[in-house]
Amino acid sequence: MKKAILSCGLLAVSIAFLAGCGIAKEKTKADVVKNCLLSVPAGIPKDVAEDYCNCSADKLLEKYSAIEIMKMEEKLRNGDETPKAEMMKTIQPCIDDLTRKAKEHQQGH
Repeated sequence: MKKAILSCGLLAVSIAFLAGCGIAKEKTKADVVKNCLLSVPAGIPKDVAEDYCNCSADKLLEKYSAIEIMKMEEKLRNGDETPKAEMMKTIQPCIDDLTRKAKEHQQGH
């Protein structure tokens, strides 16, 4: 039991250290972008989707630490929708830009 607690403590310290170094932030951004790209509606051009997902990840990481984002994602995976409204508010400028670019793309075809 003591080993498990010690291991968890060391893991938490390691994550906090890595987050401070920016390593966890880079990994978190990559994970957020990857998951985001999977949820972009069909028909959105790849470059527009990538811009949107990078924008969303940047906005989230400006407001939250990597650890906070991981905790929010865990809550969402477990069916807790509590963080969703706050996250959506944070990325609203990215959603607006995506909507504008998608309309421009549609009108161009």
